[in-house]
Amino acid sequence: MASVADDIVAVGPNEYEKTYVHDVYDRISSHFSNTRYKAWPKVKKFVDRGLQPDSSENIREDILWIDVGCGNGKNFPEIRERAMPTAFGFDRCKNLVDIAAAKTQGRVQLMVADAMHIPFRSNIFEGSICIAVLHHITTVERRVRLIRECARVLSPDAYLLFYSWAKEQDKVQSDTQDVLVPWKPRQCDEIEGVMTENRFCHLYEQNEVEGLIDTHCGDVLRVVQSYYDRENW
Repeated sequence: MASVADDIVAVGPNEYEKTYVHDVYDRISSHFSNTRYKAWPKVKKFVDRGLQPDSSENIREDILWIDVGCGNGKNFPEIRERAMPTAFGFDRCKNLVDIAAAKTQGRVQLMVADAMHIPFRSNIFEGSICIAVLHHITTVERRVRLIRECARVLSPDAYLLFYSWAKEQDKVQSDTQDVLVPWKPRQCDEIEGVMTENRFCHLYEQNEVEGLIDTHCGDVLRVVQSYYDRENW
């Protein structure tokens, strides 16, 4: 039986991500959104305090923020408190962007876009988050490309936070790092006819994201802090 990694090679990374990431989120978007309703505490602290999470003072409020892979917009209430005069976000899934637009009611500039080709010029954002995106990317080359693209749109001394699923977790236990994770109807609203969907995820080991940055992106990014939170690195 072929492994997930073998299937990625056979099908090609772009087509595999379309089938097991993008198309899946298009189908489960409303159910998925019901389980994502507010920013995690450490993400909020990053937005408030930047690179000094233990500081008693918040960073200045006129920072221009972007949420890369914003999903249903659950992080925007926190970002909007810090952003001038607005915040930006995008996602590959139009259905999730529509949900985010309904929630934010024009207070955030939203669009459908691919993180591999961020539709902004270089060096303009001072703060960025990329939550639960990197683990849906199938190959090292594409992960590096995404990281570098996130860095490209940041100004010097900007802040950037990644969250990616960890291999060291209880929910998904696997001997391999490339897995298909089922999205089951019981995780959300019980709706007749909803079938289990499989999402591709790469489960990151400790220091793996830092290794990608240090080895392939050290000319544009510097890791200043790393931690484990909510089964993510």
